[in-house]
Amino acid sequence: MEPPTRRAQGPRVLRVFFDHCHQWPLWESGTEQYAMEPSDYGFSDELTELLRRWHAAWESLVDFDVGQPAAAAAQQDHDELRSLRRQAIAVISCEVPADVEVRAG
Repeated sequence: MEPPTRRAQGPRVLRVFFDHCHQWPLWESGTEQYAMEPSDYGFSDELTELLRRWHAAWESLVDFDVGQPAAAAAQQDHDELRSLRRQAIAVISCEVPADVEVRAG
């Protein structure tokens, strides 16, 4: 698989965080597209599904006025969101190419 087209030199850094109106929490600076998708890295179906579940949990809790999970949400929902985040970042770190640094945002 070919890496994303680069427009900048230096190390590859994949930042992992959600942003409103984007399904995938994958952002690689220095590429032509910046907002990445699981297929850009050849992620497994299992990781792609985990990212979908994490996105659904994030979207159900986020307060879009402040861009953070709503404080009024149940503690159990916050715990699940944190758990999905930890799991996803761990698997992403295993599945990205060796020359990509993963940074959780």
